[in-house]
Amino acid sequence: MGSLDSALSVLDEMEKVGLEPDLITFNTLPNAFYQNENRMSEAVELIDEMKTSGIKPDVFTLNSLMKGFCNAGNLEEAKRWYSEIARNELPPVRATYMTLIPFLVEKGDFELCKEVCSRRWLIEPALLQ
Repeated sequence: MGSLDSALSVLDEMEKVGLEPDLITFNTLPNAFYQNENRMSEAVELIDEMKTSGIKPDVFTLNSLMKGFCNAGNLEEAKRWYSEIARNELPPVRATYMTLIPFLVEKGDFELCKEVCSRRWLIEPALLQ
């Protein structure tokens, strides 16, 4: 609802009353972090907390981090989270490429663009144009 701090306090309250946050609970937060781009380090801490709690991030969680770093203009971190998708043996989704490819082109990183395109994943023709 637009209040990241309120969402984080609900997460704290859940833990205080003995409720375990799950993947869905955690997946609602990364989007809010990237909308507040100066809080991306907190999003990374959240992912670390997920892993510590035994919750494996899914492709949507990692996409949110990748998108946040793309929006913040941080090429290295965006590529890091794209790599995490493969490292966790998760299949990329269309949103992965809709976010990543224009950012790579903007930053002039054509090598990774070529690699992504050579794998023949489902990429919109308009995106390639």
